[in-house]
Amino acid sequence: MHIERNVGVIRSWIQAKQTNEQEMLKRLNVLFKGPAALNPMRVLVLRALRQMLAEIREGSPGTAAQRAMMEENGLAVWQTLPRPTHLVDLRLERMVNRLEDGLQADANDLSELIRVIGAWLEKGGGYGAANINKAYRVGVDKIPRSAPHGPGSALEQQKANDNKIWSKAVREREKPNQHHAIEAHVANAWVRPKFNKQSGMQLFRVKGNDLCKRIDLLFGLLKGATISGTTTDTVFVLEAFGAGLGLHPGYYLFPVATIAASLHHTLLEAGLALTLTDAIDSYCVGFYTSLVPKGGLPAELANAQSILAGAEQDQRNRHFICWYDEKDKTSPAGCILWNKPSEIRASRRLVEAKGLLTHIAQVPTLPKQGDVAALIDLMAPQLLAYLPDEFQPARFRSRG
Repeated sequence: MHIERNVGVIRSWIQAKQTNEQEMLKRLNVLFKGPAALNPMRVLVLRALRQMLAEIREGSPGTAAQRAMMEENGLAVWQTLPRPTHLVDLRLERMVNRLEDGLQADANDLSELIRVIGAWLEKGGGYGAANINKAYRVGVDKIPRSAPHGPGSALEQQKANDNKIWSKAVREREKPNQHHAIEAHVANAWVRPKFNKQSGMQLFRVKGNDLCKRIDLLFGLLKGATISGTTTDTVFVLEAFGAGLGLHPGYYLFPVATIAASLHHTLLEAGLALTLTDAIDSYCVGFYTSLVPKGGLPAELANAQSILAGAEQDQRNRHFICWYDEKDKTSPAGCILWNKPSEIRASRRLVEAKGLLTHIAQVPTLPKQGDVAALIDLMAPQLLAYLPDEFQPARFRSRG
């Protein structure tokens, strides 16, 4: 264990950690662009788009598919068509034809098309219903199905639990079109959108009491666009259309390799969402192998294990927790670095997603040294054994 109070040193650690993480995401993106990994996603997307096209052709104007296409009109993927058009049915038909011709789209194109499919399902198209994605945006605490329902009972309890994560009170971000620059130290590993389109993190960032912002400040992470509903929508589409195709659960990594790699959202935001959908057990910040889905990885994605493990073991991946003071709200005033194997193992509990989502509301927006000590006491009290007296809860302080 090491306590560091030099702001310059801490900043260098933070930048190194963020760079290592983004380079890992770029390697995952390259893996998913390989033909063996890409084709199952192409088949899944094609299946859904064919159904959308049939709905448009058979329905009256204003179908869910038409509305979804209009809502997602500005995506870069439509500009990849050889003959762009503003007619939604013709545009969709040309995209279907393009995908039927083989691997004419990369992982980032397919990720954007999944966004369109998710919007379609949310609007009641296909297998969907209005706001159906909310089933995938539940909170950490699940009210059992056997619980009594009705006024004041399970439905209201579940809504209250979900609001701890998804309400505007804790999911705060700027209004769109803020035109943020992507941080220079991660820009080389940023998978840029095509045709100079902007990533989500260029459009807006977290602010105020946002729960992801609080976690970012504690662990030196990039500030993103808050917990990713786009990731939960992707999981929903994978499950709605992948089950009949035998899609392997390892493809739950797809939004990490696309949405996070393109900095539409940060890895933390995607990891929290995958945790809440039960695609993974629980993401642990800096422990990248925790992103491996519960069902493991198929042969074509086996290299993801070494990519995740390599970034986890990289010397730039330091495990630390930061605090701040009122004089400089943008730079940490100090941090605790866990640098011995036993400490690092114990620190995993401190950065575990379900625990953080449960308790992060108790941490002030700008955490002080005492707030960090209190969080350690709550989340990973075994780490207290490594800390000096100034970090101990009052009941443990030396007397005399």
